[in-house]
Amino acid sequence: MSDKVTVTNNQGCSFFGVVIGVILALAAMPLLFWNEGRAVTTYKTLLEGGGIVQTISATEVDPIYDGKLVHLSGLATTEETLSDTDLGVSAKAISLQRKVEMYQWKESSSTSDNKTTYSYNKEWADNLINSQSFKAESGHQNPSTMPYQSQTWFAETVTVGSFTLSASLIRMIDNYKTLGVEKIPATLGNKAKIASGGFYIGDSAASPQVGDLRINFSQVAPTSVSLIAKVNGKTFEPYVSQAGGTIELLKTGEHTAQEMFAEAQTENTIMNWVLRLVGFLMMFFGIVLFFSPLSGLFKMIPFVGNIIDRGFGCITWTFSFVISFAMSLIIIAIGWIAYRPFLAITLIVIGLMPIVVVGIWLWASRNKTAT
Repeated sequence: MSDKVTVTNNQGCSFFGVVIGVILALAAMPLLFWNEGRAVTTYKTLLEGGGIVQTISATEVDPIYDGKLVHLSGLATTEETLSDTDLGVSAKAISLQRKVEMYQWKESSSTSDNKTTYSYNKEWADNLINSQSFKAESGHQNPSTMPYQSQTWFAETVTVGSFTLSASLIRMIDNYKTLGVEKIPATLGNKAKIASGGFYIGDSAASPQVGDLRINFSQVAPTSVSLIAKVNGKTFEPYVSQAGGTIELLKTGEHTAQEMFAEAQTENTIMNWVLRLVGFLMMFFGIVLFFSPLSGLFKMIPFVGNIIDRGFGCITWTFSFVISFAMSLIIIAIGWIAYRPFLAITLIVIGLMPIVVVGIWLWASRNKTAT
């Protein structure tokens, strides 16, 4: 069931949107520029690593490989027992994870025709939702604290053959499996029960109420891993490439060095395009927010006003898309100038074309209006 509250926005809110729009558009520029440098550095780093990596055996530490970038596979294991002393759960594992969720009110909003509608739904969340910031707090209060927090414990010593993994490599082993609980600790009190393999604090797991908790556990048991890193005695550290990037890779299961580098390059490409899209959307919505409340002022400009009055109701969105697309291409191109100048110049030309086309269109519309 969802509760809804609708309010009419005032002009102050509109100009607040203008400020947010400026911030979004300005923040998009360094993000796009930084992302291109990050992607190129990562690409060159992985290319360098793929050319010098050596596959070695995990069963013997050979000083000849000290300081070298190596690849190896083996069983990651530990002798440590990890414990959640608060709830009495323990396991001999590489890592132990406690996940805590609370049933709470959550606010969402949508804006249309200068009115904002706030909706309130109950859902499970692993962080505390501050209901004091809700538009309509009455009837939608959440607890002010969570008695237990999500937490992860890691073994300090994890070995692969004769090598000991660094702390950063240990945290990369993430194939968690559910760890069921067997008895309710006294610390949880009488309202706790076992449900779906974990603890439930509340009257009924089938009919949750705001403030109810569910606590589940998972673990990473000893498992086969493959890694690529720089040898440092009997352990590992990140390899620093000539391009300035670092290499420290780990995957569960047995994988060749070529497979791991290929996957890392694919992930780099995907991340590059994701951040490009994020930067473009930030700039696009920033420009939309900036110009939307100013549409009335545009009508005071004769030829622009006539264009709007003739039915181009989506001119703000179209203009914002053209400008944000062009600016994104130009910024991306600037980031590429030092690496691929020909491609950079091509992108700059492509980026300028929409701006030129819009300029010619507006000039032609003004001349038509004048006649």
